[in-house]
Amino acid sequence: MAELRLVLEYCPVSDYERLKRAIESSVQAGQEEILRALVSNDGRNLNDFGVDVLFEAVEDISDLSVLKFLLRRLGGEAIGQVRNELNLNVVHLAALIQDRELAAETMQTLRNALGDGCFSVVSGLNSTAAHFAAKNSNGHEVLIWILDNLGQQALTVKDSLGDTAVHLAAEFQTDECMRLLKAKLPQRVWQARGALRRTPVHRAALNCTGEQSGDTLKWMLENLELEVFKKPDAENNTAVHLAARHQGFECMQMLQDRLGASCFLTPGYQLQTAVHMAARNENGYAALEWFVTNIGSIDHLLIKDANGDTAVHVAAEYQDDECMQLFSTRLPPEHNVWQMEGGLKRTPVHRAALNEKSVLTLHWILDYLAKRPAIFQLRDAQGDTAIHLAAQVQSDECMELLSQHLTLENPVWNTAGAKGRKPVHCLAANAIQREFLKVLVDKLGSSALTEVDEELLTAIHLAASYQSLALFQSLVSCAGKDSITLRDKHGWTPLFMATGNERHEKDESVFFWMMNQLKGSQEQELASKDSDGRTCLHLCARNRAFGAQMFVQSAPQHQFDDPSDAVAASVDKNDRNPLFLACLLKNFNFFKAEFIDVKRHMCIDSVGNTLLHALFLTSESFPNRDFDADEFVSAVKKLIDGGVDPKVENNVKKNCLMSAEFSQRTLYDVLVRLSHLPELKEAFSRLQRNSDGLHVVHVFSGRYDIRFLEAPLKQLFTLSSDKLLNIRVSSGSLSGATCLHFACEAGHEENLRFLIGKGLCDARLGCETASGQTCVDFACNKGKLDVLRSAAADAGVDLREILLLVDPVKKALQLPDKTSQEPVKNQESAVPIH
Repeated sequence: MAELRLVLEYCPVSDYERLKRAIESSVQAGQEEILRALVSNDGRNLNDFGVDVLFEAVEDISDLSVLKFLLRRLGGEAIGQVRNELNLNVVHLAALIQDRELAAETMQTLRNALGDGCFSVVSGLNSTAAHFAAKNSNGHEVLIWILDNLGQQALTVKDSLGDTAVHLAAEFQTDECMRLLKAKLPQRVWQARGALRRTPVHRAALNCTGEQSGDTLKWMLENLELEVFKKPDAENNTAVHLAARHQGFECMQMLQDRLGASCFLTPGYQLQTAVHMAARNENGYAALEWFVTNIGSIDHLLIKDANGDTAVHVAAEYQDDECMQLFSTRLPPEHNVWQMEGGLKRTPVHRAALNEKSVLTLHWILDYLAKRPAIFQLRDAQGDTAIHLAAQVQSDECMELLSQHLTLENPVWNTAGAKGRKPVHCLAANAIQREFLKVLVDKLGSSALTEVDEELLTAIHLAASYQSLALFQSLVSCAGKDSITLRDKHGWTPLFMATGNERHEKDESVFFWMMNQLKGSQEQELASKDSDGRTCLHLCARNRAFGAQMFVQSAPQHQFDDPSDAVAASVDKNDRNPLFLACLLKNFNFFKAEFIDVKRHMCIDSVGNTLLHALFLTSESFPNRDFDADEFVSAVKKLIDGGVDPKVENNVKKNCLMSAEFSQRTLYDVLVRLSHLPELKEAFSRLQRNSDGLHVVHVFSGRYDIRFLEAPLKQLFTLSSDKLLNIRVSSGSLSGATCLHFACEAGHEENLRFLIGKGLCDARLGCETASGQTCVDFACNKGKLDVLRSAAADAGVDLREILLLVDPVKKALQLPDKTSQEPVKNQESAVPIH
C-alpha cells in the first residue's frame, strides 16, 4: 500500500485519474482498491461513481487503457447496459467523439468485448452507433470503420426522424467522407428521404464543415445526378433554397454553373425564392451580394413571397448596413424600395426597425433617408410606425439614435399604434430597455405612464411584466403608488402582470416588491380576482423561472398555509386550477414542484378539457413559448400515471391528441417521442378515433401539413402510408370521408397537392360520404373551390374532373353545408385564458 500512496500522492482527485495512474504504474493493489469503490456490492455492475469513470474513460480519446481495463474486468454485458444522463451507452459516445487516431482501435475493442450487436443498439430517437458516428466532429473514421466492418445496412437504418447515417454525414462530414461513402454505397442512398423529407443533398446544403464552407455540397454537385437538387422537402424547399440560406457565394456560383440561374427563382416555403433565403443568411450577405452582382436583372430582388415581402424587406431585418449600401447602389431610385410595402404593409424601414442583429442597419437607413423623415412615420397594417416597432425590440443606443433624427418633439413619439399603444407602452414591454424609457417619460410627463391602450393596459402594467425592479421602482415613483392598483379590461393590476416577470435580482423581484407595497391599507388587492375569477396564485403558474417559488411565498396571503391546498382550492370561473394553467403554458418547472399532486389536483374545465388536453392545447392570451419535447412527454406520462385518462373527450368530441394546437415541428417531435416509449405508444394508439368515428389524421389534415407528420403518425399507429392516408370516417353523416375531404374543407393547399399527387385509391375527388358529399362538395361548402382547383391543376388533375363534380344548383343557392356542426377542423376547445 505504500507503493499505492506514492502513485496517488500527487494525483488529481478524480477517480478516473486515480485508476489511470494505477494502471500506468502497474500497481495491481491500487487497481483493485479503486475498482472495488466503483462497483456494486455484488461486484458485477458499476455504481454511480463507476458509471462516471466509465464515461470519462470513453471521453479520453487519446488513451484507451482505462476503458480496456474496465471491459476486461467487468465484461461486455455489464458495460454495454450502462447509460449516461443523455441515454447514450459507451458505443454511442465513442462513435460520437472518438478521434481519428484511435477510431479503429476503439471500435474494434468495443466489438471484441460487446459483439457486433452493440452497434445496432439504439438511443432515445432510435439512433445507432452509425448515426452518432455520422455526427462526429473529429472526423469520419469511425463511420467508415462501421461501414467497412458491418456492411451497408448499418448506414441505411433509419432513426425515429427518418434519417440514416448518410443523411447525417451529409450535414456534418466533409467532402472526403462523401467520396468514400459513394464508392461503397449504392446510388439510391443519395435520393432517400429522411427527416422533413430531405435527401442527403438537402442536408449537405446545411453543412458548413470543411476547409471552405460548402465543400460537401460542391462535391455532390460534381458527382451526383442534378435532378436530386431540384426535389422539394416537406416545406417545399429544394437544396438550392437551403444553400442560399446557409452557404457562401462560391456555392451560388457553382449552383448556377450546374443548374442554371432559373433554379434560384423556384418558389419554396411560402413562395420564397433562393434570393429571399439568401437575405436571411446568418453568415452575412455574401450570397445575396452574389445574386445582386451576377444575375443580370434586379427583378429577382423585387419578387414577392406569400406574405408580400421582397428580398429587400427580408434583408432589412436580418442583414447589416453594408447590405443596405449595396441595395442603394444597385436599385434604381425609381423603384422607391424603401417605401415599398410588403407583408403587413411594412416597408423595409419598418423591417429594419425590427433588426436585432445589427443596429447599424437602421442607423444607415436613418442617415440615408435623413431628408425624408416622413417615411419613419408611415403606418403598417396594424397602425405601427418604425418608431413603435423599434421601441419594442431595440436598445437604448438605437432609440437614442432615432431621437436624434426624429426629435422627441415630433408627435410620432406620442402617437398610438397597434392596439392603441404608444411608444412609451412599447418601451415598457421591451425587456432590454434601461434608460431611454425614463428619458421619454421625462419629456412627455408622468401621465404618459398611466395612459391606457385598447386593453386598458398602462406602461406601468407592461413594465411590471418585463422590466427590472430598479427601473420599475423609478417608474412607480414617477407615476405614483396608486398606479400599481390600476386594472385593465380583464381586471389585471400590475401585480397580476408581475407574475410573468422572470427577472429576479438578489432574491428580489417586481412581484414581491409590489406585494410588500400593497400590505396595509391596500391589502385587499393581494387576493383580488380578475374578470375570469383568477387570483395571482393562478398566474404564478405561468412563470417558468420562479413560478413555484412565487406560488409558495404568496399562498399565505390567500389564507393557505399549505401550497398544495392552494392549488386544489384555486379554481377560476372556467373550472381551471393553477396546474391546468401550468400544463396549458408548458411550465414544466411548476408542474414538477414538490407541492403538485396529480391525483389531488386533476381537474376538468367547463368545456371538458382534462390536464392532458391542456398540455396539447395552446393559449391565445399568453405568448406561446418553445418547450422541450422530452419534458412534454415526461409530463404526459406523469399525468397518465397520476390517473388522467387520455381517452376522455371534451365537449367537441376531441381527445387530447386531436386537440393539438402547437406548431407542427413541435408536434412532430412529440409524436416521435410518444412512439418510442412502449407504454405511451400503446396508450396513444387507442386515441386514433373519437366517438364520432373521426381519425386523428382527419383532424390534422385541415390543420397541419400531413406530408410532414406522415412518418411519426405511421410509427405511432403502426400503419403503412397507404393505410394511414386512406382511412375513412367510420360512422355518422361523415362516414366514408377521407383526409382529402377535410383538406378540401380547410382549403389546405399543401395537403391537397400532396394527397392528390399521391394518387391514392381512396383519395379521389369524387369519393362520397354516406350523405353523398364528395371532396369537391366539402370545398364548395366552405368557399374553397378555387384553392382546390389551383392545387389540383398543380398536381396534374384535369380541371374538367372537378367541374363535373360541382353541383351548379347547390353552388348558386349557397345551401348550408352538411358538416357545419361536426367537430372536424380547428374548433376551439379551450375557453379564453385572458
